[in-house]
Amino acid sequence: MQKYIVDTIALAKYLEDSLPSKVNEIFVIAERGDAQLLIPEIVLGELIYILRKGRLDIPDISITETQILQELEIASTFDFISMDFQAWKRFLELEIPELHDRMVAALFDKKNHVAILTNDAEISNARIPCIWK
Repeated sequence: MQKYIVDTIALAKYLEDSLPSKVNEIFVIAERGDAQLLIPEIVLGELIYILRKGRLDIPDISITETQILQELEIASTFDFISMDFQAWKRFLELEIPELHDRMVAALFDKKNHVAILTNDAEISNARIPCIWK
């Protein structure tokens, strides 16, 4: 099964129902159970931060942060991942200035993942496969 790492922008656009077509296709495939979407812990932290700042345009404005996290937790579409020792070793090798971008990029392992779903130039400039548009 193909595995993709979901960056904050992709998760936010998913919640806003405004994913670009290529990324939306991958989410649809994952919703069918034919791909796996991996959400790093740092992405959850960033998502909560932007929710609290009011920077998301979610169609159901009455939904709370807690409800969003509960929905993500029970959705079979997503799995949550943490930095292990190997990821921290990759983290030290990357030349990505932003902490959260470097953490997301460090989780990418070419043997196990297809790409990171992001529009982040710093991650793609680090020669890590990214899908957007």
